[in-house]
Amino acid sequence: MTILITAHEAARALSAMAGGYLRNPIREPQATCLVCTTPVDGYAQCYPCRNHQRGAGNRLADRVGFCTYAIAGQQSSHVMHGYKSRRPGPSHNRVMALLLNCGLQGHTGCASRLQRASVTHWATVPSLAGRHGEHPLHRLTALFAPGAEVSVDVTSTEQPRDLASDHFRVAQQLPPDSHVLAIDDTWTSGAHVQSLVLALRAAGAAWVSVLVVARWLKPDFDTTRHFIRDRLRNDYEPLICPWTGW
Repeated sequence: MTILITAHEAARALSAMAGGYLRNPIREPQATCLVCTTPVDGYAQCYPCRNHQRGAGNRLADRVGFCTYAIAGQQSSHVMHGYKSRRPGPSHNRVMALLLNCGLQGHTGCASRLQRASVTHWATVPSLAGRHGEHPLHRLTALFAPGAEVSVDVTSTEQPRDLASDHFRVAQQLPPDSHVLAIDDTWTSGAHVQSLVLALRAAGAAWVSVLVVARWLKPDFDTTRHFIRDRLRNDYEPLICPWTGW
């Protein structure tokens, strides 16, 4: 199985393989959070994103993009868990590789144009769970990511759900015109990847864009359950920009 294919080839393969169960994130004011695209009921941002904004302000990511939603209990969530399991299923690994291919090869230019600064570096979010060996996210991202890699180490595993720059240490001082693309696989509250953003800022990054493969949705809440039922009906379209939603 070859995953080193063009973004357009990856888009066609992804639509054929997973278009029936993946769903594009929706960006709609007061219907979804303007940062993380989770359903909201008449607000600009969800509660966690508002709290992060109050605590860190403009040190957070300049832009946050999502390739897909992952809905708890559905096939999309099985992919996000399955690709990094000890014995990943070949279909899970394949879909994850195609999502990263489409997101990175197909849409990094979108992040550069929106920020008016070319992406120069990339970094993946390390696991705070003490995982041994190379994380599958890093291995797959390295196939497609643009620019130079920024090495990141975990410095603290305490309170991993909190927003804190000291969770991570960036091993180098970044150039003053650097635009770093921070990549994570799943967003629940956003604290994990936004903590990396703070560490990248501290290391000198001028701009930080975030690309997350999947925004996790839990249908336990009425607003989210109705959103999934009523709004997430269309088959997946890989050419839709993760940052703009169009």
